[in-house]
Amino acid sequence: AANGRSTLSIRTLGHWATLMAQLHNGDWVLIEFAHNDEKKDRPEIYADPEVAFPANLRAMIAEVRARGAHPVLATPVVRRHWSENGTLDQTHGAYVDAVKSVAKEEDVPLLDMEAISREIVTEAGPEGSRKFYNVFKPGEVAMFPEGKTDNTHFTVEGARVMASAAAAELLRMKAPFVSQ
Repeated sequence: AANGRSTLSIRTLGHWATLMAQLHNGDWVLIEFAHNDEKKDRPEIYADPEVAFPANLRAMIAEVRARGAHPVLATPVVRRHWSENGTLDQTHGAYVDAVKSVAKEEDVPLLDMEAISREIVTEAGPEGSRKFYNVFKPGEVAMFPEGKTDNTHFTVEGARVMASAAAAELLRMKAPFVSQ
């Protein structure tokens, strides 16, 4: 895994080739993208949700399968963006639907982290969900004396909560690579 990558840049930067070189028959590969594919202002990472993004996912699935490994697609986790009426916004638009469609068409297991993370963040509420993301008031955290508002990236606590929820869902799905 490498942060800041898209379905396009993971290839152009060589990370996908590194993964493919290390992949063995029977391995499982969890594929989750969208956060960076969405950035239209960055052509080196942008992949439109109607054509390029699903095509990139399909290519990854085919390459993983060609190595005798097993792909799993995951939808992206939610960003902490609340609407004025107090509901969590859908910031990933057509990308979530694209992942779900490709998973169904390619008969690939789907880990729906958008739904799982939406439930967790919604339950915590606008104020309570701050603890999951890098959202700090001035003077609250020494590392960010001026404060920070990053409603995309998780704190250690947020990462643990989301990873635990993902593991629980994979266990519920009876993913063969997960054990209690």
